[in-house]
Amino acid sequence: MKLARGFLIFNGLIFGSYGIQCLLDPAVVSELTGMQLSTNTAIIEVRAMYGGLQLTMGLYLLYCAMQIVRVSQGLLVAIFIFAGMAGARSFGLAIDGGDSGYNIAATAYESICGVIAVFLLQKSHQTTTAGT
Repeated sequence: MKLARGFLIFNGLIFGSYGIQCLLDPAVVSELTGMQLSTNTAIIEVRAMYGGLQLTMGLYLLYCAMQIVRVSQGLLVAIFIFAGMAGARSFGLAIDGGDSGYNIAATAYESICGVIAVFLLQKSHQTTTAGT
């Protein structure tokens, strides 16, 4: 269970810190991706989706890591988060082609973390059922 909690804490801090950075400085997304933020609407959208959503996901993973009874729930949410991000990114790479490496690296990270979350969730269920 320590490994699962560590996984949630690590990724909670990653999501949370990136969310804070994007909330306070939306231009960071433009710098990393080349995305144009030419209107206030675009800037607000980055603050909400890259800032607010990422920060909230990070806080939720940290919340789940704080008590053993919530670790499985946090791992399940992490599986959905990483599967959704890696799947959408892979879809985009397949239909839009070409990339500078940002999306390839992100897809690799998200895919690996998704697989790790599945493994840790299975392991936590085995530990739980073995203890009963």
